[in-house]
Amino acid sequence: MEMDRRAIEIARKIKENLEKKGIKIEKIILFGSRAKENYKKESDYDFIIVSKDFKDIPIFRRMEMVLDIKEDIDVICLTPEEFEREKNFLGSIVSYALKEGIEIKL
Repeated sequence: MEMDRRAIEIARKIKENLEKKGIKIEKIILFGSRAKENYKKESDYDFIIVSKDFKDIPIFRRMEMVLDIKEDIDVICLTPEEFEREKNFLGSIVSYALKEGIEIKL
């Protein structure tokens, strides 16, 4: 499966934006229609972002930190512990993303 160039650009933008705020990304996964290549022109980009630096930051604040890049994205921001816990729940977004998604190496 070939990676969508725009997804890589957005992932880099997310990484740079978060690094300026002291957040180092450990893992970023593109999932949803963009990862499965069955998207429409107006489809957004869905990412799971994992960073130990999200610890002690409320979930909605994590999202705000990412969404200020002004791209058409949806994000789930997790600590490694949250990611590990969620990936074992059948039907969770994380388990779905691991099955259907693509990890972007930055």
